[in-house]
Amino acid sequence: MAKNPQGERCKRRRHLEIHHKIPVSHGGSDELENLVLLCHGHHKMEHV
Repeated sequence: MAKNPQGERCKRRRHLEIHHKIPVSHGGSDELENLVLLCHGHHKMEHV
């Protein structure tokens, strides 16, 4: 889950999206260790 600068977690609990920490295109896998759930807004920020 994404955290703000104060260390607080995002409070969104619906419409979560799976994000690869290391993209598959860069050798990342679909293993749980490489996946994280993010809300749509935080997921979009990761890909800007």
